[in-house]
Amino acid sequence: MKNLTEEPTQEAEIQPTIETEASPPPETPEKEETTQFYQSSRILEGADYLDEKEIEKLREIEKKLQDVLKMIEEETMQLSEFIMEEKNLTNESCSLLRSVLKRMRISFKLPPKIIRLPKKPKEVILNDEGHLILVFENSEVVSKLLEEYPPEIVMSVIWEILPGLAKSIKIYREKISGRVSFFEKVKRELKNLFKIFAVSEGKESEDEYERDIGEAISE
Repeated sequence: MKNLTEEPTQEAEIQPTIETEASPPPETPEKEETTQFYQSSRILEGADYLDEKEIEKLREIEKKLQDVLKMIEEETMQLSEFIMEEKNLTNESCSLLRSVLKRMRISFKLPPKIIRLPKKPKEVILNDEGHLILVFENSEVVSKLLEEYPPEIVMSVIWEILPGLAKSIKIYREKISGRVSFFEKVKRELKNLFKIFAVSEGKESEDEYERDIGEAISE
């Protein structure tokens, strides 16, 4: 007798397996590679990344640099003009001074301290030919025209001799003044003497008198 409680057996249904071809995964668009910019940590050490403030600061520095360069350019042009002008004035002044010294026949012995050179001279002389003569301890002698020395030395020498030159001019003027006074007196006396001779010869006309004096002077 069959057990009524026993469940009827069922045949397991076998599902047919269908092999399907695996479809490839969807292609993703390739990203375009670009160069990436990274600042080295060593470069950035103690510094900030460039930002708007840094860029503005750089612009200000560039503007200041342009202003400074412009000023240097202007000063350089003026400096060139002054150097040429200094050279010309120095040469002209020394040439005129040389003529004065030669005409007046005067020389100057100057204190060595006014000559600023690495090697100090023991004697400094400006002769009447306009040569500045430097005598050193080892008997070395340097003699050049004054204008051939640096402008600083030329200026120091001229500044030093100006008081002495003024005094020499005064003495020279007094000598000439004395000679002028002498010749004025001689002329006056000789003129009176000539007048006496003219009167003695009967030349009483003033025109004849002046004409005779002119002829006497021109002979």
